Amino acid sequence: MDIKEIVSNIPNDLSRLIKNIYVINDDDNTLYSINYKGNKTAIGPKKEYKGINDLLSGYKETPVQILSNSKGKYETENNGEDFIVVSSIGNSKIVYIIPLIDDTPSEGKKKIIVADDSPVVTNFLYKIFKDDYDVLIAHNGDETIKLLEDNNHDEIAACFTDLKMPVSSGYKVLDYFKKNDLFKVIPVSVISGEDDVDIVSKITIEYDIVDLLQKPFSKDAAKNIVTKTINFGK
Repeated sequence: MDIKEIVSNIPNDLSRLIKNIYVINDDDNTLYSINYKGNKTAIGPKKEYKGINDLLSGYKETPVQILSNSKGKYETENNGEDFIVVSSIGNSKIVYIIPLIDDTPSEGKKKIIVADDSPVVTNFLYKIFKDDYDVLIAHNGDETIKLLEDNNHDEIAACFTDLKMPVSSGYKVLDYFKKNDLFKVIPVSVISGEDDVDIVSKITIEYDIVDLLQKPFSKDAAKNIVTKTINFGK
């Protein structure tokens, strides 16, 4: 598979939110950098891949090597954090370097909670809504429940939770809402990659959610669901 075919498999909309993308060919140890400018994909010049420091300079600690289908959080030398995800296509690895957002609350804005273990998804939604809302990010069900317990419910305009997350799932969040009768206080919509009709039907029957945002989704779809969910609360 050549470099153009590999790059065609990378979703443009989400890739524009990523700090750096690299493609490493394991057959001949070559390296390409991928950049998105407007609607065009720019493939950097072919280079020799000499090792991990070619990609991950500027971090306090780095992995010894790039492993296929791995992911991890790394602290930069200026105390920021990046999430690094590695996937495989054929004999090549794609390395995504994703900056983790600073979701420190600001005064005077309503809050929305976004719970998803994918930094690509959380970054995508954060960038869309950060000007109008304080976007509070959680990566699993326990973190979501802690945000609900630590914040005034009257200040939370809506909650959006993925179903499949590590440690504790979105179902735990939905059960928490149901047990504490919170669906009447904070409107909830589900983010899901599930396409099983039975699962979707079960969620909508068992829990008083507003709607379901199906992955992969566009900016317009996300805006429509968020607007619908927040207005449902009003």
